[in-house]
Amino acid sequence: SSLQHNTIDEDVVDADDGDDKVKSAMMVKILSNLQARYPLQYCKHHLYLLAEDLFFEMMLPQIIDNWKPLNHKFPHWMNAWCKLIRKIDTCSHIWHPIQSKIEKSLRKWNPRKDIEFKAVMLIEDLLLFLHSNSIEELISYYVLPRLLKSVHKWKIEKRHENKMPVHKCVFAWGNLLGLKRMEIILESVAVRLRNYFEEHKAWELMDDFVCSLLLPWNQVLDYECMQELLTDIIIPKMAKTLYRSHITVSNY
Repeated sequence: SSLQHNTIDEDVVDADDGDDKVKSAMMVKILSNLQARYPLQYCKHHLYLLAEDLFFEMMLPQIIDNWKPLNHKFPHWMNAWCKLIRKIDTCSHIWHPIQSKIEKSLRKWNPRKDIEFKAVMLIEDLLLFLHSNSIEELISYYVLPRLLKSVHKWKIEKRHENKMPVHKCVFAWGNLLGLKRMEIILESVAVRLRNYFEEHKAWELMDDFVCSLLLPWNQVLDYECMQELLTDIIIPKMAKTLYRSHITVSNY
């Protein structure tokens, strides 16, 4: 069989060429038919290159002009196109404009104001379209620094902040960050907690705020870090409180 003899559904051929969306759907259907019926020939004759050229001409301008990475989900029609082309980061002329938009958005991203976890959803969407090394670069160069900055600027105080709690912000990235990057963040959290207690020596043991501050990190922080917090700060405060209260066995 030859590719030339492949028949295309009439509804595709009759599509209105003046409508970009219809033209896109038409080309996706044609190429999908060819790929499904002749998978070996599709690769052998590099038809994915034709798909990439068509995507570059027809669809990329829509992404560049209209897509806002942290406000809109990745265009749904990308799923169909990405089955026809290589991973988009393989095609520099396609990937670089998209990469630029993503990086620009992540530079301005504030993790603690992202209450809908839009950045998490963005990276999860990109897993379908990018090689793992591109995902790793986005997380290492843009996501991790912004998360660390949020921890460094974390003002630990009783009054309600109009921001997402730091632990929720960090935990949302657990699966994407990986163990090593998460450890970097948790080390910073441990330092921030220790500094808070050293700067606020008048805190009260029975204050619910203290429990709400520490509990989310229990069994998350490194065991030794948590033990140091308890041994150096919490237990001495507990001993002083009990001493002041003159609690004895007879009180029970």
